[in-house]
Amino acid sequence: MDVFKLAEIKTEIESLRMELMGFAIILIMLFHLGVLPFGECGVDIFLFLSGFSMYHSLSRNDNIVKFYRKRLLRILPAYLIIAIPFFFLKTYTIDEFLLKITNLSIVFQGEMGGWWFITMILLCYLLAPLMYRVLKKMDVGGAGLYVLSSFVGMYRSRRKS
Repeated sequence: MDVFKLAEIKTEIESLRMELMGFAIILIMLFHLGVLPFGECGVDIFLFLSGFSMYHSLSRNDNIVKFYRKRLLRILPAYLIIAIPFFFLKTYTIDEFLLKITNLSIVFQGEMGGWWFITMILLCYLLAPLMYRVLKKMDVGGAGLYVLSSFVGMYRSRRKS
């Protein structure tokens, strides 16, 4: 594929990013309301757009500390404002509260509650600078193979669940 075509696609995705995220959120909400049986694809769209944004953010400025600070300041205040009262009212011990608020209950208790997305996006934020540096060093074919293998892995994990 021509490099100029890739630049055009990037520009089109950037110009429609908020609309696509809104569409993804609507799909997710309709899935949770029981209206759509396939709303989980909204999560895929949302994660793709988040990854796309992280890549382009790092390509403009690859300062990792600034990247982490910006993302944490965007997510954590809203998460904590909602999560602390919710978990505090729902849990009985401080240990259980800490497991739930940090989403470590996924690891230690195998509970995949409604807050799993925060853990997923924080993991993506944690790995994004490393993945960006790896992709930056690859040629176009290697990067394409990396992305393709990621999609195949995602597809296979969905088929098993």
